Amino acid sequence: MPSHDDFRSIRSVKVEVVAPSRARSLGGALRGLGYIGRGVSYFFRGNPRALLGALLLAVLVAAVPILLSHRGLAIRQTSGEPVRQASGSSSPDLVKRVVDGDTIELGDGRRIRIIGIDAPERNARLGAVATARVAELAAGHLVRLEFDGPRSDRYGRILAHVWIGDALLAEVLAREGLATVALFASSIQHADRLLAGQEIARRARVGVWASIAPPPGLADHD
Repeated sequence: MPSHDDFRSIRSVKVEVVAPSRARSLGGALRGLGYIGRGVSYFFRGNPRALLGALLLAVLVAAVPILLSHRGLAIRQTSGEPVRQASGSSSPDLVKRVVDGDTIELGDGRRIRIIGIDAPERNARLGAVATARVAELAAGHLVRLEFDGPRSDRYGRILAHVWIGDALLAEVLAREGLATVALFASSIQHADRLLAGQEIARRARVGVWASIAPPPGLADHD
């Protein structure tokens, strides 16, 4: 039987919990657990109950750094994941061709419906002008897509704001009177910019606003 002094020496043993960054590999921890088990079984030989308690304590002590090391690994893996931009922006894409005044096609074949505006159809008045203007601004250039609301429409086109450098393409078209603002409850980002651009075109009576009567208060200044 172990003496009272032996138990006192056991209680005075210092247990150090290793931080995750310093924890050894799982294999090393298990080997250490085996060494502890053999040493404890030798010390408590002849007393099975005390041996069982000591082995359980050894298992707990050895398990703590293992659990902490895995916790640290999980944290590192989580922190290493790329963070998505809040705006839902994509990397730049090349515009292969322009379909019409509010639809473009990228180099990979995706068709993008520019959201926030509605341009005249190609066969409508100013349709060809709007298409030519979009081609002038975007064809052969890198554009960045910014998503706002649903990602696609019933025709399979991708719905997105289109940026050319720092210029919002829809805002340019609205300001030049080559498109009218079309807002939906699910896609209202940049609404203020688009409406302000449209108001400039409407007051100047350019593009689609050329044949529309000016707003009240401006007739005397034309």
